[in-house]
Amino acid sequence: MLVDLARPLTLVLCMCSLCAVFNAAFLDSAIDMSQRIGPALARLAIAAAICVLSGLLFLAPRDDHDVKAHQLSDTLPVQLLFWASGIMAIVFLVSWYLQVHCVFFRSTRVW
Repeated sequence: MLVDLARPLTLVLCMCSLCAVFNAAFLDSAIDMSQRIGPALARLAIAAAICVLSGLLFLAPRDDHDVKAHQLSDTLPVQLLFWASGIMAIVFLVSWYLQVHCVFFRSTRVW
């Protein structure tokens, strides 16, 4: 009974921790992208710990008849961590490349 109530709560906590990683990686007020790496990796480590603990909770059997052996990587919170961190890493590297090598604003003022 208590496990069934804890599963959705830990899943929401996983999503909130991944939103904090997104916030540190993309919405932080640091000007340079290299200044964003440290806080983003720290929050990613915390989010990974939360998702793994939630995945362990998802591995707990629901009743006496549900004794199937699953892997931790098959649980929803861990898959959410893998997909979200992979997509955020790709988008972070693309945005870093665009910030360094592309100029999207050109001043058209004539003095």
